[in-house]
Amino acid sequence: MQVTMQGVLDHFLHLKKSVEELDILTGRKTGKWTYTTQVVGTLWELGLDVKFYSIDPLEPYTHDVETLERFIRETYPNQYETIMKMSDLPVTIAHSTKLKQMNLFEQRKLSFTEIENHIEQGHVPLMLIDHAVLNNEKGNYRGHFVVVTGFDEKTITYHESGPKNPTPHCRVSKELFIRAWNAPGTGNDVVIVYGKRK
Repeated sequence: MQVTMQGVLDHFLHLKKSVEELDILTGRKTGKWTYTTQVVGTLWELGLDVKFYSIDPLEPYTHDVETLERFIRETYPNQYETIMKMSDLPVTIAHSTKLKQMNLFEQRKLSFTEIENHIEQGHVPLMLIDHAVLNNEKGNYRGHFVVVTGFDEKTITYHESGPKNPTPHCRVSKELFIRAWNAPGTGNDVVIVYGKRK
């Protein structure tokens, strides 16, 4: 996720940040996940106009740790242990609360036509996909955040950040990309980066 942040910060603000700097700014600790809310809050603080769309609710992540832990246990019983091990709940709560206060979140799934319209207007979508689906691999969900750079009738282009074989403007079929975005675990997360905040 920090690599996608580097791309939009450089593109819109000509601001260069190392992954290590972005880890600090997002509150990511070694061995922990970065939540989309951490990306959105940090990009906004650094001067970008952003909006986060997801089918998953934000509200449960704006309460205290005990309430959030109970929500995770009840909602994701099979993944509970992994989520708790990989999450820094106080950091997640802080960023989620900021998004709620700043009205930077909307709970809904964008249509792909809406996403294409944003691209045509010069906005940049950051999207959460299942890398296992994208690579036609069997196995568990592998969340992967990408910068979508273009489209045509049948294909999508995106920056593949790696860590293996990073590729700018990687081209895949639109059908496969949408399937990876619709995979369980992604929440259909999309962050629209509009540009420099006025």
